Amino acid sequence: DFTVKAYQKTPEAKLLQVAVSKTLKISYPKLRLDITSDANVLDLGQTVNFKIKLENQEDFVIENLSVTAAPDPDVFNLGTAKSTAKTKTSLTNISQSAGQSVVWDEKTSPALAGLKPGETRDFDFQISLKKSLSPIVHKNSGQVKFSASYSEKVITPRSARDPDPSADDSPDVAVKTFIVSRVWRAPLVSDLRLILTPRYFTDDGDQLGRGSLPPRVNKETKYWLFVNVFNSVNDLKDVSAGLSLSSGVTWTGKSTVSTGEPWTVDASGALVWRVGDFKASPNSLSAGLEISFKPVASQSGQEPLLVASSQASGYDLVVNKNLVRPGNKVTTRLSSG
Repeated sequence: DFTVKAYQKTPEAKLLQVAVSKTLKISYPKLRLDITSDANVLDLGQTVNFKIKLENQEDFVIENLSVTAAPDPDVFNLGTAKSTAKTKTSLTNISQSAGQSVVWDEKTSPALAGLKPGETRDFDFQISLKKSLSPIVHKNSGQVKFSASYSEKVITPRSARDPDPSADDSPDVAVKTFIVSRVWRAPLVSDLRLILTPRYFTDDGDQLGRGSLPPRVNKETKYWLFVNVFNSVNDLKDVSAGLSLSSGVTWTGKSTVSTGEPWTVDASGALVWRVGDFKASPNSLSAGLEISFKPVASQSGQEPLLVASSQASGYDLVVNKNLVRPGNKVTTRLSSG
């Protein structure tokens, strides 16, 4: 309810001239939109499955119904979106909009047409996360914004609009649009990564390695193996990098680290760099090792592995989870730098 009042102001008093009161009915959407998912936390590359349910709680048939899902484009790969349900009352087609969203409407999904009071529609929606995040985008959660919209025609008779019998007797027709929204959000697991790069020369062409290049049978060739650990999502603790050298490859004892403890050899013979705490950052932590390789006759003309296995590990303080991530393969094939 609201009232508009008009006053006349005189030197002696402020006199009320007219007061008009009006009651407006506020309409709330009565379309129920429920979203559930099989994921409590999100890992890069993971596929997330959603269940979406619509229920018409209005007292009229809902027309022009559409459903939109807008995944965070920094986190999700929109090209992997699909609807997986196969029942008559499910929506099986997706129409991708020009923006960063997917849309279901009556054209692509006839099951949305004419949703009667009390009726429901349910369907599955699937989408995958990107395999890596841009280093300039700091995100520690992923979200999908869901919305459903529909319209209602409101017809106001002349008698309700204007009691004057001489007025135009055509009714007023208005369209009310309703929108129901839900935001689904889950925390991201850290994108802890380990990248190994063997080098014989620097980017400027200065020689780092020693010996034959390419390696010759029974001749020693020394490389520098550079180790980079990345983490741009959540703060981590107890971070370490470990690697096991291949047969015929040894550590010369020379090494460098940007932070943490010096390289050590554990009981299994693996080389370990204990980093410690690692706050989320667009920048990597780096270390290096000089390694020696002496190929045997059976490896002649090949590109043997220098590292048999490698991994980075740490504890994610946001999702409370131990992480173990494998490193990349490293052979005698060198980068162009």
